[in-house]
Amino acid sequence: MSKKSLILGMIFFWVTLLVCPVQGVEVNALKSAAVLDKTQTQFWIAFQFKSNSGEKIQAGSNTAPQINLSDGENIKTISVRWPPLEDYESYGMHTQVYADPVIIPVLVHIDKPGLPVRVRGKISYISCGKTCEPGEYLFDLSIPSGMPKADPEAAVIEQALQNPSTQSGDLLKILIFAVLGGVILNLMPCVLPVLGLKFMSIMSSKSSTAPKLGYFMTILGIFFSFWSFGFVASILKILGTHVGWGMHFQQPLFLIFMITLMIFFSLSLFGAFEIILPQFIRRFIDRFQFSESSKLSSSFASGIFATLLATPCTAPFLGISVGYALTKDTGDIFMIFSAIALGFSLPYWLLLILPPQFIPHPKPGKWMIWIKCTLGAFLMATAIWLGVVLYMNVNHSNRMPAESKVSLSWQSFEPEKIPQILKSGKSVVVNITASWCLTCHINAALISKSDAVVAKLNDRNVYLMKGDWTTQDDQISRFLKQYDRSGIPFTIVFTPTQTNGVILPEIVREQDLLNALSL
Repeated sequence: MSKKSLILGMIFFWVTLLVCPVQGVEVNALKSAAVLDKTQTQFWIAFQFKSNSGEKIQAGSNTAPQINLSDGENIKTISVRWPPLEDYESYGMHTQVYADPVIIPVLVHIDKPGLPVRVRGKISYISCGKTCEPGEYLFDLSIPSGMPKADPEAAVIEQALQNPSTQSGDLLKILIFAVLGGVILNLMPCVLPVLGLKFMSIMSSKSSTAPKLGYFMTILGIFFSFWSFGFVASILKILGTHVGWGMHFQQPLFLIFMITLMIFFSLSLFGAFEIILPQFIRRFIDRFQFSESSKLSSSFASGIFATLLATPCTAPFLGISVGYALTKDTGDIFMIFSAIALGFSLPYWLLLILPPQFIPHPKPGKWMIWIKCTLGAFLMATAIWLGVVLYMNVNHSNRMPAESKVSLSWQSFEPEKIPQILKSGKSVVVNITASWCLTCHINAALISKSDAVVAKLNDRNVYLMKGDWTTQDDQISRFLKQYDRSGIPFTIVFTPTQTNGVILPEIVREQDLLNALSL
């Protein structure tokens, strides 16, 4: 080949790369209006994806297109209407993508009607064909204000709006999961001491009206707590900080506060002291004839207390719901956390709705003293447990032991090794746990009691990897986020034929683990 031909060939190669996109995906920004009415408060834009080579636009919660408005003008908020999904398989990998043709409508809410609007920013996406590659499209749409005039592209957007949105269907399913997860959360060991306290307040109540008000105040306390979680999660998400279910149990100051509170309640149940409201508060209560106000405030506090204690536990359905919520916008976060609160407060809703005659009120007696002492012992045990968590939190050299009571050779958490281990023909079991996670300890106990599971995990073709999330660990946080999870326990099994991993339920059953390892 001559030197001249070689040079011409190289020029042709580079010009081709510059002119033709690598993945063959073309993105266009469309608008529904060429000129806005002076009274118009919102209008539609859309992003149209065209592929000449069969590439698909990824739709997972971590891979879906991200729309970033850098310095738009006269924009209040935007609402995205995601197109329908479809299952997609490529080289043995299963994922979800947007069904063709891919048009993503975006509703733009105008800040000051009557003024021009400029929509400017970028949309980031991942397209997959033979390979998966990230893409980015910069857009800049200016729309003046005056006599209303539709844009020729409006028909394309209108057609896209006729398609069913995936968001409403997915969100409805997640909301149902959130309610179920909240209900199951009542059965987790974390909240049993608080349920006991509530039982005592019911037994000691002298009127039929007071318990109803108490139930309502407990419900308010639960909703207030979950809304507070939602607010904090939204703020941290905006600031770019990872948010995780139970993450406050990684903070020493919070643990000290909870330990103090536990000891305080425990000693109160043992009869060491009684809580007496200040005189000015009692006068205020008497003025409004709220003779039961102290009990109502106590009920509200018990709702908050129950929620705080529930957060180390991740019940079935809850991990999926919280993981979904923390990848969405503020509205979805509050909606899903409200659904969890509804499920968690369901027992109190039932007590609130049922007529008084259907609610048992045993006659007070000496047996209540025994119950109080038992509950006090439960709370003191919880305080001791939190003390152990605090000790392990501040002493990083005394992290939770990797070995369980049975002989299992757990290795340190190094997810970058997983592909290499799978290539060697071995399976990998990854378990993310923490000393403050009671459900994690239940799983460990269940595993240790099964001879079949222990024998399988000790197989030389199974590699065990344990991650300790007792304190904040960015690597573990990123790993959880990769699988749309924000809480623990989290157990995932990788095999040479299931390289994407099989996620196990929060409460790991013997058969689930054995089935995953046999794939």
